[in-house]
Amino acid sequence: MQNIIYFNSYYCTQKRINLLIKDSEFAASNLPDIIKHELGHKFHWDAVKRFYHANKNKYNNISIAKHDLDSKIESYIATQESTY
Repeated sequence: MQNIIYFNSYYCTQKRINLLIKDSEFAASNLPDIIKHELGHKFHWDAVKRFYHANKNKYNNISIAKHDLDSKIESYIATQESTY
């Protein structure tokens, strides 16, 4: 198994990236930041897969496991926000 992320070559210039982000609330403003953002999605899905495989007896499918894991993360974030 290879860990490969494919990235659309359309976004290889700052001009094209600016078109993508100009009217959105996208946090990234350049190619390295966009790649880091997308890697965050990959790391999250890797964590979901590990969580699902570690708890297969509890979940019928990965979708339900993802929902459960995400709700735990969201609860944690909500408690952190209240400390600001």
